[in-house]
Amino acid sequence: MTYEELNRTIAIVASQVKLAVGIGNNAAWAAVLEAHDHIRQHRNYRHEVKRLYKQALQEFHDYESRLIHAQKNRMFRVSDMSANTRKKYGNITDREYYDFWTATGATAYAQTRPFVTNLHNKYRISLEAHGVRQPEILAWAMTADACLKIAKQIYTMTLQVMEDVFKVPRKILIEVFGQFDLSRVIACWQTAMRSTDKGAFDYNMTDIERKNIEHAIDDIIDRWSDTQKHLCITNETMKDYDDIFRTKGELKKAQRELSELEQELKEDEDKRNYERRERKIKFAATADEGGNSDTTGKAELPSAVELVGC
Repeated sequence: MTYEELNRTIAIVASQVKLAVGIGNNAAWAAVLEAHDHIRQHRNYRHEVKRLYKQALQEFHDYESRLIHAQKNRMFRVSDMSANTRKKYGNITDREYYDFWTATGATAYAQTRPFVTNLHNKYRISLEAHGVRQPEILAWAMTADACLKIAKQIYTMTLQVMEDVFKVPRKILIEVFGQFDLSRVIACWQTAMRSTDKGAFDYNMTDIERKNIEHAIDDIIDRWSDTQKHLCITNETMKDYDDIFRTKGELKKAQRELSELEQELKEDEDKRNYERRERKIKFAATADEGGNSDTTGKAELPSAVELVGC
């Protein structure tokens, strides 16, 4: 791949990474903010514990600042937009452009709030069963931690898909998009969480508790990592940010393009599902006839691309 080809590919990849990571990272941050409101009611939320949580919040604000004010691999500079993209928007600032991006995560969080509540309840039930004090509050800390890890997983999965599909070396992807990695925020949050009630999380979950929690996490991953849902969420968010577009016509055009792309993805998914069902029927018939039933089972597993929904 030549330097010019790599630059063109990175430009294509950037829009897809920003779409997926924008949902995951900012939805997770919405969970953190809600969790922090609850954690402030904990009896130990003072002095060192309070300082550690504030440090975790500050780490996210530092991450935001690095994204907005980046000098290299800039993602939110209006002046860097192509002429075609720029003409869609009015006289917007970099911050307004960034705020629209973060709002997609807030929309995703609002739409999936029942699934976050379900995860919180699973943690609460587990903590209660093991005699941990103030389980309702501590379960929120664990829920926020899980949501941050989900965002990190979506980031990792997305880079893997970009590497597989566009053949961009992982080293370059990390160099360009590593600024979206929430690892430092996760580390700070976990330090604060453990300090809230030392030893409270040092118990062994039962297999049933662990499975229930894993299922609840999977439900959130499915909804935060699906490209069709990303497009739908972005479309919904546009309704609240209509003033950033140059005209109402540009807004409607952008919404129409998203809806058309969402429909294309749905049709592609329906086609893939139909083909899978056909393969399963043929496989079942072959097995019934005494054929080798060990040759196609693994082929039915979704690829990394399908898991992310790209």
